[in-house]
Amino acid sequence: MKHTKKYIALCLTMALGCLAVLTACSSDKSTSQTQSTGTSSSQASSGSSESTEAQETVMGEVTYVGSSYISVTAYTGGEDVTDFTTLDVSGLTASEDTESIDTTEDTEYLKVESGMLNAATRDDVTTGSFIVSTYDEDGTHQIILVESGDVAGTDTDSASASTGTTSAGTSEDEAAEGADSASADDSTVSDESSTTEE
Repeated sequence: MKHTKKYIALCLTMALGCLAVLTACSSDKSTSQTQSTGTSSSQASSGSSESTEAQETVMGEVTYVGSSYISVTAYTGGEDVTDFTTLDVSGLTASEDTESIDTTEDTEYLKVESGMLNAATRDDVTTGSFIVSTYDEDGTHQIILVESGDVAGTDTDSASASTGTTSAGTSEDEAAEGADSASADDSTVSDESSTTEE
């Protein structure tokens, strides 16, 4: 009888020990899952924040066009504008901030023409252009050219100056030829006079 009681007591002790071990393991798993869930939620929140920051609208005057980014002097005052075909650049204010806009092969280029958005290319974006970097409903990155840069105007001015210089040179050449012709005529008249007197 004594042996039986000892055996029962031993079994109960072992059962309690196993139960304690199982409880501890269960508690560790629960803690681990809670920490994992918290980390995932934090990462998801962080990713959402980064995505929101990456998709904000930036507008400004182009200062440099790189192979994978465009630098602009940021402008303020047009934050509430959604239809960029009606954007009045003269009503915006230049800030002291320089923004770097990353571009990829999927970036879509558009330009405002006659109140409409038409297709454009990266080559249309030059220093001095005014652009808006934004995203459409599908998350596609768009660069909208609101005003062209002054590069083309500079080339035109140079061409005009060159044409003016050429015209001036031509006029001088014509004047010189006229003088030579007049001298030749005077020489001919002088020779005829000499022949008559003899």
